[in-house]
Amino acid sequence: NTMTKSEVDHWINEVISISTLLFAILWGQFWIFLITAIVAMIFDGQFIIIQRYNRPRILRILEKSNQKKIY
Repeated sequence: NTMTKSEVDHWINEVISISTLLFAILWGQFWIFLITAIVAMIFDGQFIIIQRYNRPRILRILEKSNQKKIY
């Protein structure tokens, strides 16, 4: 399912956002990396929420559509 794959991709982006904090070890400026990680996580988080909200509705629509094709 494309929607599930998209959600997984955004979860992976969440992990990548957190991993950028490791760059603070190399270059310092922890607060800058923390702020950008949080902003990136909020940005990807909105798409996770949208996917979770819309998936059951779209699946219901597809089920109804498939039932109509049978009859």
